[in-house]
Amino acid sequence: MILHAVVRFGIADAVPLDEPITFEALAKKVGLSTDRVTRLVRHGMTNNLFEEPRAGYVGHTGLSSLIVREPLSKSWILHNFEDIATTKFVEAYDKFGESDEPTETATHISSDYFAKNPKDNVWKFFENDSEGEKKGFRMHRFAEAMVWASGHQNNDHIDLVQGFDWSSLGEATVADVGPLI
Repeated sequence: MILHAVVRFGIADAVPLDEPITFEALAKKVGLSTDRVTRLVRHGMTNNLFEEPRAGYVGHTGLSSLIVREPLSKSWILHNFEDIATTKFVEAYDKFGESDEPTETATHISSDYFAKNPKDNVWKFFENDSEGEKKGFRMHRFAEAMVWASGHQNNDHIDLVQGFDWSSLGEATVADVGPLI
């Protein structure tokens, strides 16, 4: 939820990369109340998304700065939170079982689009949702999300390996007890 809110409200983009900003100034930049921004950002801090380098100020962590430094990551985040209806998976399973039909999905349950277009599949939805200049925004976002995702390896522990000052341990032995590939 917090990652979705941070991208949707432009919070990460509003925090300068090179210096912290006050919660109040951040709230003004994104058009939300200081209380709301403070709550959202501090929740994010529990997952290493932002930091409070001094009382009342917000700064980027490596994780939050990635959203700004790699703009296509926003498409990946929004696609996963807004276009993929994972919250409706269990409901879809209860309704459709293990159906392989492209019209019996969680996305069909989650979007009003399918009430008017019940025979369309998710690709038609991505292509045709919305009107005017916004028509097809989901397909565009999906394409950007795939471009971003295809450029990243799935190294679950890369932040640990590269983000920790191992030399600070001094004379030590570090053992990797992860699964062998």
